[in-house]
Amino acid sequence: MPQSVPAGLTREHVLKTLSELDAGLAHPFGAATGYELVHDQNRYAPKAVVGLACRYFIGRMLLPEEFSGGEGPGQANFVLRELGFTVVKKEEQIQELQTARDGSESGSKIELERLHRLDLWARLRNHGGPYGVPPAWLRELGVYGGAQGIWVDKKRTGKLVETGEGITVALLHTGSSYADDLGDDSLIYHYPQTNRVKARDISEIRATKNTATLGLPIFVISYPTLNSTKRDVRLGWVESWDDESKTFLITFQESQPVRHLIDEATPFILTSSNNESRREVKIRTGQQRFKFQVFQRYGPRCAVCGLSVSKLLEAAHIRPKQEDGSDDPRNGLVFCANHHRAFDAGFFAVEPETKAIHCLENGPSRVDLGIVYDSILHLPLQPHQDALVWYWDAWES
Repeated sequence: MPQSVPAGLTREHVLKTLSELDAGLAHPFGAATGYELVHDQNRYAPKAVVGLACRYFIGRMLLPEEFSGGEGPGQANFVLRELGFTVVKKEEQIQELQTARDGSESGSKIELERLHRLDLWARLRNHGGPYGVPPAWLRELGVYGGAQGIWVDKKRTGKLVETGEGITVALLHTGSSYADDLGDDSLIYHYPQTNRVKARDISEIRATKNTATLGLPIFVISYPTLNSTKRDVRLGWVESWDDESKTFLITFQESQPVRHLIDEATPFILTSSNNESRREVKIRTGQQRFKFQVFQRYGPRCAVCGLSVSKLLEAAHIRPKQEDGSDDPRNGLVFCANHHRAFDAGFFAVEPETKAIHCLENGPSRVDLGIVYDSILHLPLQPHQDALVWYWDAWES
């Protein structure tokens, strides 16, 4: 019965073995079958690498029948991943390299980086993660470097883009530094605005945009509870960004999401009854995307008073969710918290034709409500007419 790989194998042992294999070292192991070790665009049989590397710490080659090349603890694939190497299914690797974005050397390197990140995600999930993970473990794996909101790992990714700023690997969401909005399926993450040299913030923003341009996933790290000693990790994709609001929209899922682009030519849907996921506790999905797109459409300021303090701004549905209102951003407006409540309470409405703001005849006036504008015509774009008509008719009745 095969035994586990002896304890003591190091990354340096493996790297020496890879150099020997590159030079033509002969060995009794067969070619890679189910899995391959990928390193510097070369592929190796994981079991052969481990068996040969054992020469450096037990004094002899480990024979094929003495250990397993499987995925479990102490087996070859597992041991190599623990040392920070990328091990992937053979057929998957061949297919990925054949479909590299531009067929170039740089395109292949990007594909290998994507496979490396997905492999790290698999390792997190196979070893008790991705929730409640010790921070030290994340550093050992190379998922997060610590002590910063955006971690780029320039040593690994700096040469993957011509501009040299690298590609973001992980984001830390603390829930306190910025007005970020974390949901079950997505996150609105604010650009860093720190007291460091300004070029540092700009570089990290560009590195995070690079993940979207190149189709690479990132790891989103958060605290399960305030001051927790553990970390929760999610696999995310930068779906979009907005330079005016200074935010990224990050979607959580296993594969790269299809971008939800909505412009004036997109057919408008006022109602949607599929906005909830049914669990033991009912939750609403897509709320961060709706908020992001509403802010992107109208700008990060209240539509009726102009307040631009991000922590006080909200995305309001014109036709509300409880009336099956859709998450199309044209069914929304940006309000401060006070005017969002006033709008939901029916204290004011927007006339569909003129876009003028009207208040209840026997209710508080615009002055009482702190409404600065007479209309919403100052906005760069307008809500969809159908949404305004629905609210106006409901308000008048």
